[in-house]
Amino acid sequence: MGYEDGNDHQQLRKDPALLAAIKNTTDEEQPLMSALTLCRLENRITDKELADCPKLFVELFIESCKEPPKQIDP
Repeated sequence: MGYEDGNDHQQLRKDPALLAAIKNTTDEEQPLMSALTLCRLENRITDKELADCPKLFVELFIESCKEPPKQIDP
């Protein structure tokens, strides 16, 4: 959500809209990552790994298609 601190994390990790978008569920019994896990991610990810994220998102999108798209427009 763009918050630079973790003040709202506990509430947002069970937010139905985020759960639906990220995990394809609204089951609060399956929350998003904990604050500790989020902190580990923020402190351990390298610049290269961060730069590779867009490529990963494109690859995951293509894998989710029945047939790979011929073109992906920005």
